[in-house]
Amino acid sequence: LDRPFGWGVLLPLVVAAPPASVGALALLEELIDRYPHEERLAKKLSGLHVFMPLLGLPWPSGAAAATSQLGSTMALGPGPRRSAAKLLRCTVDTEMALRVAGDHTQHCVASAGALLEGLLAEEAEAEEEAAVAATEALGILVGNLDAWA
Repeated sequence: LDRPFGWGVLLPLVVAAPPASVGALALLEELIDRYPHEERLAKKLSGLHVFMPLLGLPWPSGAAAATSQLGSTMALGPGPRRSAAKLLRCTVDTEMALRVAGDHTQHCVASAGALLEGLLAEEAEAEEEAAVAATEALGILVGNLDAWA
């Protein structure tokens, strides 16, 4: 995690059109699987705002927001949705993500719920680990509702 790497290109690749976005999500999932409890990874990724498109928020914020193709990527099947769920779970419980989500509570909870709903609709194809990750991410957001009120 401390070696030089093109961290800054990951978010633009996540919101890019498939297949670039599928590869970026798969790479991030591999990093998360390799370092599952690594707070440095979560902070690094949340500092790059990779959680924002997963929560349906524009990136970068403001008038110059990039057009996200994440919806097209997620529609490709369970693999990208699994990667997105793991990425959201990794980053949502950081100070940066919770601060941003607190400013857009309703939208963020709805987006996390939609991700979970998409995973659960796959039934046999859905991986339990991805559904658990999406449920935990939604739980973190809902658990902070009182703090944001």
